Amino acid sequence: MIHYLSKIILLAWACESNKNQAKEIGVTLHEILNSTTDKEIKNELHLFSLQILHCKNIFMTKGVTVDATLLTAVSN
Repeated sequence: MIHYLSKIILLAWACESNKNQAKEIGVTLHEILNSTTDKEIKNELHLFSLQILHCKNIFMTKGVTVDATLLTAVSN
């Protein structure tokens, strides 16, 4: 039982960490976008930042969202 519980905890932690890193990428992209002068690079970064903005970074399995809320639901 402890083995499976630890697997669920590690999986949820990895998904939550990935979700948080994806949020930070947008900020980093805009910092790079403001510091570069090349028009082609600015255009590519702008398009990529829009793509990240509109993409939801959610991990689901069989309709269950795998993130920190899963851990709180299981622990209660």
